[in-house]
Amino acid sequence: MKKYYITLPILVASLFFSISSHAQNTVKDKVVGCWKIDAVIAADSGQKMDIPDSQSSLVCLKKDGRFTTTTSGRTVEGDYKVSEDGKTMTQKMDGGMEEEGAIAVTDAALEIKTPEVIIKLVRVKE
Repeated sequence: MKKYYITLPILVASLFFSISSHAQNTVKDKVVGCWKIDAVIAADSGQKMDIPDSQSSLVCLKKDGRFTTTTSGRTVEGDYKVSEDGKTMTQKMDGGMEEEGAIAVTDAALEIKTPEVIIKLVRVKE
């Protein structure tokens, strides 16, 4: 009987860490793909911002940690990284600035929150 008391906590702990690890990978996997900007909202006022060409912008996040953003025929590339806990994403444009934001992702939607804006994106079917 003592054998089960020792084995059970080990089994539960390994199951917990396995599920936790799988959840983190799921967020990282879910962001991969192409996304169209649906809305850009000012973080301080909650008002939708009218940004020319934002809804024609296409953001593609690749599995290798690279991204491309295309707006009005102009493409910007760089690297992105999802945090270990799957709650934030950092993007660094090639030769340019770096931004970090809180993220929430489902199969169909991605939301990125920075101190200035909230960007709502919808997945583009490939």
